[in-house]
Amino acid sequence: MSIERKPWYLEKELAGTLAMINTKKMEDNNEESRLGLIDPDTGLLSFRGAIEAGLLFSDQYRSNKIDYVGVLIDVPAYAEVMQESGENARAILMKFSEAVKNTFTLGWSIARIGLCCFLCFCQRENADRIEEQLSAVSGVLPVLWRQLGIHTNSAMMHAVAYGSEVLSLDEMLQLLIRRMNSAEKEAYGEKPYTEDRIYVSKEILNTLPEHVIISDPKTYELVYLNQSARKDLGLDEKLSLKGCKCYKMLEGFNEPCKDCPNLMLRMDRVFGAIHKSHKKGKTFIVRSFLMTWDKRILKVTIAFDINEYIETMAGNHEFFYNEIRANDAISRGMQEADPEKAIEQTISSISEDMQPERFLIFEERDDNTVSATYEWTMPGVVPLKEELQSISKTKLRALYERFISEHLVIIHDMDAFQKEHPDFKLGIHGVHSFISGQLLLQNQTEGFTLVINPSEESFSRGSVIYSTLTDFIAVMVRNRNILLELEKQSMIDQLTGAGNRRALEQRISQWQGDGVLGVISIDLNGLKNTNDTKGHHAGDMMIHETARILMECAGENYVFRTGGDEFIVLTEELEEQDIHLLIQHMRDSANINGISMAIGFAWTRGKVTNFDTLLTKADFNMYQDKGHSFRRRRSDE
Repeated sequence: MSIERKPWYLEKELAGTLAMINTKKMEDNNEESRLGLIDPDTGLLSFRGAIEAGLLFSDQYRSNKIDYVGVLIDVPAYAEVMQESGENARAILMKFSEAVKNTFTLGWSIARIGLCCFLCFCQRENADRIEEQLSAVSGVLPVLWRQLGIHTNSAMMHAVAYGSEVLSLDEMLQLLIRRMNSAEKEAYGEKPYTEDRIYVSKEILNTLPEHVIISDPKTYELVYLNQSARKDLGLDEKLSLKGCKCYKMLEGFNEPCKDCPNLMLRMDRVFGAIHKSHKKGKTFIVRSFLMTWDKRILKVTIAFDINEYIETMAGNHEFFYNEIRANDAISRGMQEADPEKAIEQTISSISEDMQPERFLIFEERDDNTVSATYEWTMPGVVPLKEELQSISKTKLRALYERFISEHLVIIHDMDAFQKEHPDFKLGIHGVHSFISGQLLLQNQTEGFTLVINPSEESFSRGSVIYSTLTDFIAVMVRNRNILLELEKQSMIDQLTGAGNRRALEQRISQWQGDGVLGVISIDLNGLKNTNDTKGHHAGDMMIHETARILMECAGENYVFRTGGDEFIVLTEELEEQDIHLLIQHMRDSANINGISMAIGFAWTRGKVTNFDTLLTKADFNMYQDKGHSFRRRRSDE
């Protein structure tokens, strides 16, 4: 090995020198040791050698765009082994480092940078088998642990990053460390290697009435099904599971299940959920966790059929039944990132249980009315949401009066209720019975839910489950409103109330290309002079007044502040002569208020392939106008 020093640069400035490591043997075999580039225990590169090699790969990427990959490998349990037996630790280090060196061969730079921690670099084009190589290396550890009689966890952790993801070697090392820490916490929890382990034989699992399913969370390959699971699936006890994918065998899918919890599983925590089987049509309570078995980290799932359990226990466990149903509805709602879809999933789940003709959510408005915002209907029932808008709360006074003393209003006989309250106007025909819950948070009402003609069974247990779910829906509606308000505020310029640059980009992206799109570029004249002579508050007032004038002339939704004194006004369906008239109207209104503006515009018909080109043309015309304005002011002086 030989080392040649060359300058290297960071953002076009000289940052230091780079040691170029060549693979040729040096005459002096001790030179690399003298420089501290070689790890004396393994013969691999040391930490310093890793940095030198990494800088070389980073410099090649910066200079020639040759992408490279960095792999960080660690065996966390090695420290515990070393404390118990230095001899065992030495044996593990030697054999594991040899496995790393023999697996990551051609083109790889390998360094030992910690106890049993290795950092490897390679050009990306030569690193197309990383996962296969990592799997091969990790397979060495269980064998070593078994040979040495070690009972701690033999798991290997790793992280991968690419040069194209970062700006420098330093950033790559930080990214690798973050990914390593994140993967370790997500997979095994905060303390993955100190817990006691319990070993269970397959024979015991076969005696359980629950389904026990063991699979590989990385490949989705089935490893084990106990007798109960095989019987439910109609599988022979001797059928080999080799090559069988869990999603294909258990659900009949050709790809992993959309609600697969593999990424959320850990060794120190059980993941619980309600799962409806697509293949069997049954609903299961499932509990899943990770464990080490047969040299691999595997997923263990224990599941039982809710209906079977309820049939045997419902007489004495009615509360548990309701809790399961409520948890199912809540779980389905929480799995959705979009708050709108989350609410829809929740009411769909409730409706599947209560079997009503329709389920509605009404939300209150500032004008003392309520409007239907969500609706679920039984197949064949005509939706009415669009017709149930702006209903006066006075027509629903009887319902609101009941809400004063009852969080949940249950009406078995709609005819009797209507006779008692003739002014009650629901606006829905064919109502025989209903259950309604008030959406109430911190003594503030948001609206109410309405379940029309639910099943008879729902009335007997509806008060327990439905009251809980109504409160949950109220929270979801409030959270949705908060997110919508945050989204709205993110689109508004706080000084003027006009749209900001983000709002402009969204508006352009929504343009369908039907008709004429006009872009008016506006820049204030004299703002700097106002700031210098009257202060920045006067300048802000000038900007605010300009925005008010533009929004009055063009409409609130078409005015955007894109800079300090820069505005963009969009027009839709205005021909060129109409745009001229609008610009003149804006000039006149501004002049009346003592404001001078430079204005330029451009327009196009049909779809916009490049908005920046249109905006640049409008800006150019605006600067032309700004030059005329400047010359006019000079001549006036």
